[in-house]
Amino acid sequence: MAAALMIVGGVLTQEAAVQGVDFNTIGLLTGMMIIVGITRDSGVFQYLAIRSAKVVKADPWGILVMLMLVTALLSALLDNVTTVLLVAPITLLITDTLKISAYPYLFAEIFASNIGGTATLIGDPPNIMIGS
Repeated sequence: MAAALMIVGGVLTQEAAVQGVDFNTIGLLTGMMIIVGITRDSGVFQYLAIRSAKVVKADPWGILVMLMLVTALLSALLDNVTTVLLVAPITLLITDTLKISAYPYLFAEIFASNIGGTATLIGDPPNIMIGS
């Protein structure tokens, strides 16, 4: 939006605005979204989240730790925002079944996603831009 206003105002030319776009980052993020879409349809995210809840025998603290670990690991390998969007519905399902508040779990997943996303060059869009 700001670039469009700068072009209309004559501060920036259209060619300069296009040169400012990092198409490597956009291509990587597009490919990542395609991979995440295929992975989501296969049920991998649901399997990992439900399996982690079963491993800790539905202990609320154990589920919190396991969902954080799963979210951090997936965020390191995939885009962190997309990982949260895929794990959050499963978290809501698990917490609703156990009749516990979902807020601590969702906040913990957001923190874990940020930490996991910054661990690799492909986990977070700013890291992708720095790496390219």
